[in-house]
Amino acid sequence: MKIGLDCDDVLANFTLDLASVYNQRYGTRYNHEDFVPDFSHFERLLGLPGIRNLWELFQDHSYNLSMKPVKGAVAGVKELVSLGAELLVVTNRVKTSPQITQQWLEQNFGPVFSDVLYGGNGFSKGEICRQKEISLFVDDLPQNVYNLRDHGIKTLVLDYHWNREVEESHFIKRVLDWEDIVQEVKAGR
Repeated sequence: MKIGLDCDDVLANFTLDLASVYNQRYGTRYNHEDFVPDFSHFERLLGLPGIRNLWELFQDHSYNLSMKPVKGAVAGVKELVSLGAELLVVTNRVKTSPQITQQWLEQNFGPVFSDVLYGGNGFSKGEICRQKEISLFVDDLPQNVYNLRDHGIKTLVLDYHWNREVEESHFIKRVLDWEDIVQEVKAGR
């Protein structure tokens, strides 16, 4: 089985840690509920000076490499590999260089991913998954979940405060954590 995984907030604990890092660096007082991984949300929340700070932070290699994995992701990825799954990362990261993303993945998970692919540039995650014959995907962003559904890709939506409006359907199943992800794969989702 080919399984696709998003990077930020599925493998990398990007959004939930972002507020504390941003606060330390720029002297602000945001909490993790204030941050939603959506550029228009960041524009409204931070304004232009804050967006500049955010882009500066995203370009900081030490910040990107120090990001922690999502709780349970390392063990979950190992278990999926032990079950015989082929794992591919499909990310829409535009803020981090591909080399840094690859380095972070190898540093935290080892060489377990058969490919790391980048959405954008005219190709959606759904299109990439169909082309690569990925049958199951794990993501957190509503727009990606709907795009994957529209391309016939079964999707596990990892539960966060920014995706609670996503309703389950034949193609969409909500999971609370990596333990649930592994159980869904074992159950043949």
